Amino acid sequence: MSAATLTRPSAGPTSKFIVTFPRLLRSELIKFLTVRSTLWSLSVAVVLVIGFGAIMASASKSQDAFGDGVSVGAMAPIVGVYFAQLVYVVLGVIGIGSEYSTGMIRSTLSAAPTRTPALLAKTVVLGIASFVVSFVSIVVAFFLVQAILSSTDHAASLGDPHVLRMLVGAALYLSFMTMFSLSIGAIVRNTAAGISIVVGLLLILPTFLPIIPWKPLKEIVKYLPGVGDAVMLPPGQSTHTAWVGFAILAAWTVVGTIVAAVLLKRRDA
Repeated sequence: MSAATLTRPSAGPTSKFIVTFPRLLRSELIKFLTVRSTLWSLSVAVVLVIGFGAIMASASKSQDAFGDGVSVGAMAPIVGVYFAQLVYVVLGVIGIGSEYSTGMIRSTLSAAPTRTPALLAKTVVLGIASFVVSFVSIVVAFFLVQAILSSTDHAASLGDPHVLRMLVGAALYLSFMTMFSLSIGAIVRNTAAGISIVVGLLLILPTFLPIIPWKPLKEIVKYLPGVGDAVMLPPGQSTHTAWVGFAILAAWTVVGTIVAAVLLKRRDA
């Protein structure tokens, strides 16, 4: 009597789909482009930058210069950045806070079990998108301002001292502020709390700490994230030089992202 050998039927080829960082980037880009709140937020930010630039130029035709001989034509396109930065803060926080509130974060982390690449992909997409959109809007504001000031002596050109650095620096400032806000949103996992923390660091503490008669508190103000605006200001208009101020903001962003990555790996979704 011979024994029959039973064999299992072939299960077919196994899936070769591997989650790579470029695929995570693509996934985050799709999310970014398909969420209405993101597009509306960016639209508002663009309007603020261009609109306030035009208003500043129209209202300052008789102003000679800002800072170290920097003309109105160079400074006016930057004014709207201070209003638009609040929109970019919200954009950064809701970039991940909304996923926690809707539960989508579970799907995101299931697709990327190591978690850190998912956070980095989201950071890269938001950082690049905010830089591109803000830079385009700032350049549009710049040329609109020059058109408004064309009949005066206060117009500027890209070849003037500090002008190109100010325009690029303004976009860098908004980009890193967006990424920093994203890291705070990832740390606290709550949209309202994240926005409150960033606004506190950006606007409230720099306003109220200097009026407290204690020198250490006044020194703290010099190292808050908001000093990164030095990168878009004329010389002499900030506590720090342009790139030192930007380095402080970059350091906040890097540290915030590292803390967010560590907590993301340790905590449940």
